[in-house]
Amino acid sequence: MPEFDPNSETFIYPATLFEVTSLPAGEEPLHIREQWVGVRLPISPYFGTAKEFEVRELVTNDTVTLERAVIVRLCDAISVLRYNERLEAANYWAQLAVRENMTVIFDQDEGKLIYPGSEREWTTRNIAAE
Repeated sequence: MPEFDPNSETFIYPATLFEVTSLPAGEEPLHIREQWVGVRLPISPYFGTAKEFEVRELVTNDTVTLERAVIVRLCDAISVLRYNERLEAANYWAQLAVRENMTVIFDQDEGKLIYPGSEREWTTRNIAAE
């Protein structure tokens, strides 16, 4: 299982999926954010997860710092939303996708990490306990 170093500036988990289990924070309308709950998203292979990640909101351009971030490519997130028939959210995010490399950032506390080849689902707490 992954090594967890709370002193590391950036660490990459070998998790491949992130399931959103609670309402994500953000400036998007509530009915759009609610559509993330229950969706399993592929974690970006380039960024994965990070400690102390600075996020810029798309609408207001405000900066928010997440202690533990999960990074998902926006194109993948839109595809998963469509597959799960969360079409209103998929269309909302598709309108915001102005660049190819855009990402959606979640706080790890908003869901659970899922590792390849394992049915065990991890939360931030039991990773730290390992």
